Amino acid sequence: MPSYTLSTTGAETDAILSRAGKNPATGWRDMLAPLIAAGIPVTNAPSSVDFGPEHTPQREALSFAVGDYCFVQGFHVNHDMKPGGAAYIHVHWSTDGTDTNTVKWEFTVMRALGHNQENFGVPTAITVEQAAAGTAWRHMVAEVDAADALTLIEPDELILVTLRRVTNGATDNGDTVFGLFCDLHYETDREATINKAPDFYA
Repeated sequence: MPSYTLSTTGAETDAILSRAGKNPATGWRDMLAPLIAAGIPVTNAPSSVDFGPEHTPQREALSFAVGDYCFVQGFHVNHDMKPGGAAYIHVHWSTDGTDTNTVKWEFTVMRALGHNQENFGVPTAITVEQAAAGTAWRHMVAEVDAADALTLIEPDELILVTLRRVTNGATDNGDTVFGLFCDLHYETDREATINKAPDFYA
């Protein structure tokens, strides 16, 4: 198992990146949102079951059969976002066995700009499919490709997501499949905006 040692502070890391010609205010960051199973009909609700190699106390996570879904708490677009930049939605997931058949996830996305500018629109479905590693408890990340990336407009937009496991159309993975977390990789080109409401940049 790899070991991780933190040898620098955040400020020191920024200084190293700057000396290397990389501006730490530009690049990619994460918008985070946990999964919420409350309020889902029993027939489509993921189950909370034991997760990970045996230990005490045992951790639980959401297990998704084909057709199960849950809500993602929602992504609030941050003020460090790049206007017109891309955002790639992805799910962190795992299995409890050695089946290498693919797992297909569907993100249903509904979004709206803030500050009384826009209504929430008709939801859009995006799917991503990924083969399991064939090793129990491997940390997998299934991310949409460039064709399905979201384009960010401005801060304070809300992006509401429903996460569903759907059939891959062939042989679905037969292991217990866990959905662990959803987030967005998004482009950033600043650390803040001048204003806290539109116009953010004037």
